This record gives sequence, structure tokens and C-alpha cells, in this order.
Amino acid sequence: MRKKLILYFKRRNHARKQWEQKFCQRYDQLMEAWEKKVERIENNPRRRAKESRVREYYEKQFPEIRKQRELQERIQSRGGQRSSGFSMSAARSEHEVSEIIDGLSEQENLEKQMRQLAVIPPMLYDAEQQRIKFINMNGLMDDPMKVY
Repeated sequence: MRKKLILYFKRRNHARKQWEQKFCQRYDQLMEAWEKKVERIENNPRRRAKESRVREYYEKQFPEIRKQRELQERIQSRGGQRSSGFSMSAARSEHEVSEIIDGLSEQENLEKQMRQLAVIPPMLYDAEQQRIKFINMNGLMDDPMKVY
């Protein structure tokens, strides 16, 4: 009996792992197709032109948005220069140093916030696992008027 039980659980575990593996492969395929579709949509020249017009309009209305975007682009371009081989070991002025530090700290805070907000969803259940339900009857009163 013990051997049969062990064999049953091994088979069940193996079947579940195969199902999860197939499920993950299917998910990867769909994710890749979705990313290609999104990339195609985002790289559409008409869409980019429309986004730039909208961005210009809002930057005229709210100049702080333009400053924020320019600062972010400047930080990204500096990071790219440093990683591509330029050796800028010292900043040219105190203002530049403070700008770099502010940009890095802001980037770090944004990344930390995104990591805190990220939630990894649980795996989807197969038909057998969906069938199992727990009904909590704790604290249920048949007739609350009798009690109170």
C-alpha cells in the first residue's frame, strides 16, 4: 500500500510539473507575441508624431514637465557616455554634482517604489484544483434574532 501511495504522489507531482512547464512555455510564446505587437504599435511614425504634439502642448502648459523630462534625458545621456568608455571622473561644477546626485537618488527612489508595488500573481489553478473549495462557516448564526 505504501509503495502504491508513493507511486501515486510521484506521478501526480510529475504530471503537475509537466502541466506547469507547458503552461509556462505557452505564456512565454504569448508574451513574446504581445511584446512584438506593442513594439510595432509604439514604433509607428504617426503615433510618435501624435505623442510629440501632445507632449509639446502639455510642456507649454506645464513648464515643469519639460524641465523634468530634460533632466531625465540629460541623466540618461550622461550615464550612456560613462558606460561607453568616456572617462569623466570629475564633475565640472558643484551644481552638476548636485544634479547628478539628485537624479541618481530620484531614480533609486522610483525603482524602490516600483519594486514595492510589484506583485507576483499566484499560478493559475488547473480544473482539479479549482474544484476544491473551502467554505468558512465560522461565526455563522442560523437565527441572529434569537441571540440578540
